[in-house]
Amino acid sequence: MACLADYFEAAKRLCPTGPAWKLDEPLIFSALLKAIAQSFTDFDVYLQNLLAEIHPQTSVIMLPVQEQIYGVGGTLGYPTTLQGRRNAILAKANAKGGQSPQFFINLASQLGFTITIDELVFNIARAGVYAAGTPFYGEQYSSTWVVNAPLNTVTYFRAGESWAGEPTASWGNTLLENTLNTLKPAHTNIIFSYS
Repeated sequence: MACLADYFEAAKRLCPTGPAWKLDEPLIFSALLKAIAQSFTDFDVYLQNLLAEIHPQTSVIMLPVQEQIYGVGGTLGYPTTLQGRRNAILAKANAKGGQSPQFFINLASQLGFTITIDELVFNIARAGVYAAGTPFYGEQYSSTWVVNAPLNTVTYFRAGESWAGEPTASWGNTLLENTLNTLKPAHTNIIFSYS
């Protein structure tokens, strides 16, 4: 990364030569070149910081933009803590192409939740298949699964992962429900069971 002196020397080399251009003296023109060099130095620092902003795990300034891109911010139930917002973006970014129970268990783990999944088999009313008195359910229950999770999942304040002013602990399962309902296969239903 270039420093102020490097940019100042580069600006001096770009100036015309001659007796009118005494750049070594503390003149107004020399101060102008230093101001230009400072602008380039600030821009260089900003670009270096932008590299850290690209990845959601280290992003702060670009976090609202990334939330908008992945569709995880600004709606009720999504986390407001820095750590939770980053986790929601990472989970959504990494959640591509899975339908197995293990995929959703891993996804929940990335969000900070420990879950198990039970796939339910409901009897659907079909003529000639079941006898009278057999309990059955409607077609909407043909692809239903149960997500078992703790009643409250606590996320604690962590240095380097949280901002000043955030609560020391937050809890709730709304992020889990929103994420799984968004990414579940369209023909399925989820029942959330908390214990």
